[in-house]
Amino acid sequence: MRAYLPILVLAVLHSAKAQNCAYVPDKNASSGACYVIPFGSFKTDDTKWSNQKYQTLIPSSALPNASLTIRDLGFAACTDGMREFASIRVRMWQTQRPALSTMFEENLRNSKVATVLDARDYSWPVSADAWSRIGLQHSFPFDPKLGNLGVEIEVRGAGAPKLSGLAGFHDSNLPRIYAAGWTSKPPDSGKESQQAGLRMALCFAGAMVDVFGHSCQGSSATLAKLDYSGLPRLASSLAIVLEGASAKARFAVLTFGLTSQHPFPIALDNLGAKGCTLYHSFDLAAGVIPKDGSASITVVIPRSAVLVGQRIYTQFVLDDREANSLGLTTTNYARLLVGN
Repeated sequence: MRAYLPILVLAVLHSAKAQNCAYVPDKNASSGACYVIPFGSFKTDDTKWSNQKYQTLIPSSALPNASLTIRDLGFAACTDGMREFASIRVRMWQTQRPALSTMFEENLRNSKVATVLDARDYSWPVSADAWSRIGLQHSFPFDPKLGNLGVEIEVRGAGAPKLSGLAGFHDSNLPRIYAAGWTSKPPDSGKESQQAGLRMALCFAGAMVDVFGHSCQGSSATLAKLDYSGLPRLASSLAIVLEGASAKARFAVLTFGLTSQHPFPIALDNLGAKGCTLYHSFDLAAGVIPKDGSASITVVIPRSAVLVGQRIYTQFVLDDREANSLGLTTTNYARLLVGN
């Protein structure tokens, strides 16, 4: 069954007149060696690679010579799979420093540092030899006059338990410093490498949809899934699709929210829905009755320039009374980034 829902939200972000993404050092997502720094190896309890802190420096000359808003970062994985993090934090800044110090805090000195992603229990699906966006919660204003761009990634409990093959991400000639194998907190200094920083895509403009998180098991051992068709462009529409729902799921609610920050995600295990999770705030919703386990809701994006850059999160919650004692199941979720 198909339903229609106009999204009306307020935002203060404006469109940047720029190419959609800049790629460092180039657009090739399959080139370079594979490194488990900084996103971890296979086991989330790996004492060597599960906790890491990493910094890299991108020369301003490698980016467009214009003031732009960085709305997301992409990385090039070596293998398909789901990356798991007990917590992940990404910070960005600009600096006139020409090189990285081995002291983490020294690289941030005299810079305005912005936290662009701060999440726990984070699940990030990636594709081999392709650009996978990490899902920033906030944008970063880049001004070439302020110097080079620094990126810091700190993860705890990182891994990919169901992955096989090469667990890493493709590297480049970017400099890096990193610390791994620590437990309670990272050390003040890291190991230095003048090369082997990860290849990166820095996305400035354009409509984007990215899917994150897990679904939980429904009745009849089903696993419903959220998917999509189309992009969230102004004066356009896209379909948010439910697939694989149990035939016993009588009703589905598509929730919309403007933030995925604390206290989200909220696990529903203690309420009787083991493995089910609410991933974002509940600001708007639309209901639909699945047919043969499927449904589709069309989201209409108004022609309003103030919506450009707005992040909207969406997830299905299903009335599946035989699935667990709570009688609800949840899907993975999508982050819509509105663009022209």
